[in-house]
Amino acid sequence: MEVERVTGLEQERIQADLKKDKRWFENNLAEDLTSATSEGRLENKAQLVARCLDPTDIVESEKYDELNVRAYGDVIIVTGMLSETGKGNNVPYSIQRRFTDVWVNRAGMWQQVAMHVSPIGAGDVASQSATPATSQPRGAKGGAALELQSPTATQSRQLTPRPTAFASPTP
Repeated sequence: MEVERVTGLEQERIQADLKKDKRWFENNLAEDLTSATSEGRLENKAQLVARCLDPTDIVESEKYDELNVRAYGDVIIVTGMLSETGKGNNVPYSIQRRFTDVWVNRAGMWQQVAMHVSPIGAGDVASQSATPATSQPRGAKGGAALELQSPTATQSRQLTPRPTAFASPTP
């Protein structure tokens, strides 16, 4: 049950990125959050939220290519791979990254306390894919990728995997 709750929060995160939903970030990210960006910077909650809400970074589509959720009592670890397309400072981008999110149950409420994002180079996807144990859920439909698109996303765009607002997009 708790794995499903956090899986739902991860899916909501995509919507929050697309809609720049400040309330979602404020409600679900812990005050003591630490985020390690793909550029090697550490960010706190305020810095991460500011970057996620940056109006010059427009996320057009975002999906999970892999999503593995494992519970350890009051801690849930989520690993996976994300694909994103968008525009940063009006420059189109398409990126893919691996990520690890750490969620903690605090008084019945799941909060994200840590995240780490790593870039994937072209051609690294197949060599870096790990086969999850059968006891580890991989997403809503037995491992199917989860994709949501913003209303402004064009249907003709090619998706080459991504992160979310975890790190500044690089063209």
